[in-house]
Amino acid sequence: MNIIPDLEVTPFYTKKRILIHGGIALAVLAIIKFKKYLKKYIPVGIASENQPFNSVNQHKKLTHESCGTWKDIRHNSFDSNEQIIISNPDKLRQKLQKMKKAGLKELQICSDFDQTITAFGTKEKPQMATLGMIRQSQHVSTQFRDNLKQLFTKYHPYESDSQLDKKQKAAYMQEWNDGVSENFCKEQLTKDKLLSILEESTLAFRYNFKEFLISLSNVNLPFYIISGGISAILQTMLNSILDTQKDYSNFFLFSNQARFDEQNILTELKMVINTILKDEQVNQKEFKLRKNTLLFGDYHHDIYMSNQLGSENTVSILFLRDNLVNDIPNLQKDWDIIVRGDGSYILHQAITQYIAGSEWCDLKLSEQAEQEFNSNPIYDEIKKLFD
Repeated sequence: MNIIPDLEVTPFYTKKRILIHGGIALAVLAIIKFKKYLKKYIPVGIASENQPFNSVNQHKKLTHESCGTWKDIRHNSFDSNEQIIISNPDKLRQKLQKMKKAGLKELQICSDFDQTITAFGTKEKPQMATLGMIRQSQHVSTQFRDNLKQLFTKYHPYESDSQLDKKQKAAYMQEWNDGVSENFCKEQLTKDKLLSILEESTLAFRYNFKEFLISLSNVNLPFYIISGGISAILQTMLNSILDTQKDYSNFFLFSNQARFDEQNILTELKMVINTILKDEQVNQKEFKLRKNTLLFGDYHHDIYMSNQLGSENTVSILFLRDNLVNDIPNLQKDWDIIVRGDGSYILHQAITQYIAGSEWCDLKLSEQAEQEFNSNPIYDEIKKLFD
């Protein structure tokens, strides 16, 4: 018995089918025609024509222990004193146009952490690097503080000496690392103590970094952080925004690795990163890398993180410390954009969104950040480059 009715015998069915198919066709045409108007009403991720990026370089993704839950999470407010200096507008425009043409599939981000992702603070409440935060804490012994201070006093001049031979500087940095690691292990710091140090510090994320990180995770954009900080502290801070180890497969944190025993006592601090070795962490030999890079830092030497990336185009953004204002002409030789004041991540997200294209609503600035970007004259020059 024929279950499907004979269409010639049942003209009503034929008309019904034509109406259904015609309705579907009209709906598809309407969606195509009015797609750009519908995007703002579609939930994040749905408007993207492409699926989120597949996981890459998972053989290099490290697992880091955290210290627990950071409860007193701090995010900077927008600094009205922020200024943006574009070193060479024509050169930057050319880079951005090439990166936009290649699209999000050819983009990756490489960044420092201390005082690049975290803020500088103010003269009254300066924010230190994570190692400095521990060194000056009241939760550690006087002997520990004195030992680390002596190491800093001895080796920091070598670190900041731009005239020193790289090989010689590397040897000094290794001596410094060995001394720091030895003192940390002797101190027998616990996860709880490290968490207390973090809670009582002034550390805060830069304005809009939280939103920026979440937007990147939505499209699984490769994001490499290379830091001389301690992994347990950094992972604790990042987890306050999202679990980068579980919810963001293309997020990579390379830092000095803390190991704890069953009593949560720090038993090993593997000091593998310093200013000289940063460029060795992410390289073409061991990673499948993309041809375009956004590079973020707060010290001149952070530019060298890109040495082994093999990028065709790199847009570099430097958060400038107040004591380096006189170095701006020299910094402009290497850095495309210099941000003065306690800068935000509005610029960084706007550039990422521009490169991605309008269909990626996942990367769209928040309403508040977008209002700041559109109305604040400090962003006028970069907006001209987007035209």
